[in-house]
Amino acid sequence: MAILILNSDKRNIDLTDILKDVVDELVVLTTPILPNHDKFLYYEEIEDMEHTPYYELRALELHKEYHFHTVISYDEYDVQRAGRIRDRLNISGQSELSGRAYRDKVFMKECLQKDIKVPEFQRLESIVDLRDFIDKHNYPVVVKPIDYGASRGVHVLHNDEELMQFSRLTWENNLEVEKFIGGTMYHVDVLVYEKQIKFVSSSKYVNGCLAFQDNLSVGSVQLHPQENMCARLYQYFEKVYNTLPSPSTSAFHLEVFHTEDDELILCEIASRVGGGYVSDVIKATYNIGMLESLLQYQCRIPVIDNHIDDPELVHGFLLIPPKKGIIKKIPEEIPFSWVTRYVKLVSEGESLEDPAKSVAHIVAITVSGSSSDELAERLEVVDQWFRERVVWDID
Repeated sequence: MAILILNSDKRNIDLTDILKDVVDELVVLTTPILPNHDKFLYYEEIEDMEHTPYYELRALELHKEYHFHTVISYDEYDVQRAGRIRDRLNISGQSELSGRAYRDKVFMKECLQKDIKVPEFQRLESIVDLRDFIDKHNYPVVVKPIDYGASRGVHVLHNDEELMQFSRLTWENNLEVEKFIGGTMYHVDVLVYEKQIKFVSSSKYVNGCLAFQDNLSVGSVQLHPQENMCARLYQYFEKVYNTLPSPSTSAFHLEVFHTEDDELILCEIASRVGGGYVSDVIKATYNIGMLESLLQYQCRIPVIDNHIDDPELVHGFLLIPPKKGIIKKIPEEIPFSWVTRYVKLVSEGESLEDPAKSVAHIVAITVSGSSSDELAERLEVVDQWFRERVVWDID
């Protein structure tokens, strides 16, 4: 009996360390090269797993030899495909239907709309459908792919001129439209094991996920567990989880709007670990590794539960996006004592392009503070400080 691991994207993951108790049971199909892969039961590198169907057939073949009892994937784009493999092989875990509910943003809202408030929405077959939706619900509206991540391909339309501009773009076949919802966006990051919530962290976005489209920084600040909104977001997650066809063990990343009318309205939810630096700041505050714990839960390895429930400090992060041009000067360090980490991904003289997704960045900065308000103030300070010192040669 063996454990199948599908790894489309995690380039710095050491499965031999995280899953050392079962390393000799691991059959690993991966695109990036993984360290110590000679320790696995079977290992195969597959080019571009995310976009090619080969690994699904390969998994079915390998099952005949290794007899999988567990199938694990942790990339957003593998959720439904891993479910399809489980269904075919009669292996417990997240099914293809459950994967669809957590990937297809239209199906997701169809499953939830009777019990959870969602924006007005519609799957789009043509630009005429979009025109009709706008006529019925008015501007502004959001057009986005039903199954992408990191805000790729998202367009906010405010008027007929922007609609006409959008109509000149190549039409995609996986689009939906939603009524634009104003307000603050929160995200809730959760670990569930055997239907029991093991860990929850609630945070608030800074500038919003689409800020990169205006070359603004994308950020997130954790709420201290004692802040009032935390309990409300916890209960909201429970309701969403119990309404959807949810896996009994998984990580979840929920995004929800808080309107000026004090309503919580669903944006979307994914059955995966949060992206960007979400896991980094969770580790800094609560001493828990989201992906590591998830993998150990899925492999039924006892997880050492030493996370902090009532931290003294919480953390936030800021991603400063690139822009089209050559970066001429960039700070080597940041002088503020509350900056806990500064990750520089580019070098002086490097030529860059405008960002295509929310997590695209030239630097990442993490900060500490006693509350979400203090974190937001510090992110604003460090954002302005950095932008005053970085020098671009714009094309």
